[in-house]
Amino acid sequence: MTRNEKYTAHIAEVVRTRYAQDVSLLVLYGSHQNGTENAWSDVDLYFVPATDRAMELCRTFLIEGVGYDLFPVDWARLGRIADFSDPLSPLLGEAKVLYCQSAKDDERFEALRKAQAENLQNPAHMLGAARQRLRQAKEVFASLCLEDGLGKARSLAGYAMILLSDACAYRNGRYFRRGLKGQMADLAEMDLLPAGFLADYRAVVAARTVPALRAYCRHALRGTEALLREGEGETPPALRPEALADMLRESISTFNKIHVCAQTGNAALAFISGVCLEGALEEMRQEAGAPACDLLSYYDEGDLHAFDRRAQEVLASLVSAVERAGADMQPYATMDDFISAH
Repeated sequence: MTRNEKYTAHIAEVVRTRYAQDVSLLVLYGSHQNGTENAWSDVDLYFVPATDRAMELCRTFLIEGVGYDLFPVDWARLGRIADFSDPLSPLLGEAKVLYCQSAKDDERFEALRKAQAENLQNPAHMLGAARQRLRQAKEVFASLCLEDGLGKARSLAGYAMILLSDACAYRNGRYFRRGLKGQMADLAEMDLLPAGFLADYRAVVAARTVPALRAYCRHALRGTEALLREGEGETPPALRPEALADMLRESISTFNKIHVCAQTGNAALAFISGVCLEGALEEMRQEAGAPACDLLSYYDEGDLHAFDRRAQEVLASLVSAVERAGADMQPYATMDDFISAH
């Protein structure tokens, strides 16, 4: 038996003889399971705990110069893996159960594997999972833009490319079954991939400066975003006039704030108010079906009145949309009118 075969057999025997009532499952995945191991490979094993005592198994080992790690994965995390909100897909899809406490545990595990397979065949679900990875990549890229150290920048750029690769795989209804070892080869086989994505990835690997890392990551990110946008195939959300009216009433104070800033020449507050209002307008678009409105492109520190005019145009167009749909902004001309009504 090889070193890894001996280790796998030993851990399985320990679970069967000492922790049979404490472990729901002992599961093998990774290179020892998929046939890609080399002389320095470890064995990827995890267990699903049934009791607190099972956590005694959570250990790391150094054997013949190779590090081994036995770690827990609970049922909740397996559920997240099945729906692709957790990226460790091979832990479920490419796994072999070495020990199972009960038929119920086996059924539960197989149900999760089935759910994962069904999600892979659901383009809408996978597109949602891809968008989640894209959002995470954008957050990492934001940190990269603030980083000046080459080592840290390489780490951030590499992580961003891993997340973007996941997004591309999900868009293709796939995941990296062989993990990171097979990632580049798997990407090359995908039908849907942003133009130049592999070149960007290789350029990140070879980059020697922080600006180069940022540039290649930015190009890969924009390409991935465009790829996912192509896959949306969604109709705009239907207008919900009552909801839009409610959200507009809440935002009127920000429109008014921009107007006052234009009168007083407060450029900084006008800008920040515009930022807040832009976010509210996007929320109206997503949640109430409002038309998209561009506001901040019209901001000019030297001409706040033009910015105010644009804000009033946006407000008028949204109020018109509410009224054309048969809803009412329900304005009160005076405070006395409001008090009388309530």
